[in-house]
Amino acid sequence: MISIVKNKDLFLETLIVPLVQGEILDSDIVKLAEELQLPKTLLTEQIKAEKKEVSLFYPVAHKSVTRVYCLGLGTNPTLKMVIDAFKRFLQMEAAKLPSNLSIDISNGNFDPEFISLLTEGIVSGLLLGTYKKGLYQTSNLSTDKWDSEPLNLQFFVDEKFEDIVKIAADKGRAIAETQLKILKSSTSQLIANDALDLKLLISDNKYDDSLHVALKLYAKADLMAFQNKNDEAISLLDKILTEHKGESIEDQALFMQAQLFEIKKQYDKAIVNYLSLIHI
Repeated sequence: MISIVKNKDLFLETLIVPLVQGEILDSDIVKLAEELQLPKTLLTEQIKAEKKEVSLFYPVAHKSVTRVYCLGLGTNPTLKMVIDAFKRFLQMEAAKLPSNLSIDISNGNFDPEFISLLTEGIVSGLLLGTYKKGLYQTSNLSTDKWDSEPLNLQFFVDEKFEDIVKIAADKGRAIAETQLKILKSSTSQLIANDALDLKLLISDNKYDDSLHVALKLYAKADLMAFQNKNDEAISLLDKILTEHKGESIEDQALFMQAQLFEIKKQYDKAIVNYLSLIHI
């Protein structure tokens, strides 16, 4: 369910704030700090709004919000960049997130065109993220949470953009549901997740890897993991991380390898990968 609120006092416990690099970023951060009763110096030091940046704050003095995630979108983000950012965010934080989320898109002094793009990307990215778990048969993760608790998104936006947000949110939801329609009807949750993982992986990486070298290595590593040949899978992922560093597939390779390290109880190595994901 998607709703729009006009009163920030109605924020839910978990708040997400997308931020874009630019001339007004500093003033946006100051305004955010004042609204959530957080130290301005803390936010200005930690928030750069870089692509893939996620900063978590705990506004203990606020009457309703207990956690604030500030998501960096970089400079002049496209629709695909917004979708990827929110899809990746939900995948990484799914275990910690409730099914009800507030999203504040009022602080950026955005124009109507970008408000539309941002809303569509947020809705589409989060909905796709609930289904893309990166699961394979060696994993103990469960999808039950998102099967039993549908994602509810509460947007806060300037009143003059309310109609734009409604239309864009409906469009984002329709696009995501169209992509998932066939998979959602599958009799096998695992097969559906694997098929969607593959579809999104290819669409995310086909432009960086025109010869599909990294994709083929990743597919082979995924097969090795499926067959419980974890050492072989880790070696193939090392090859991707060495030879294709900086390409968009780096995220998926780091994440799969971290999961394999956990299976092998090599927790120090898993932590290194997770930290690398945060700082890419």
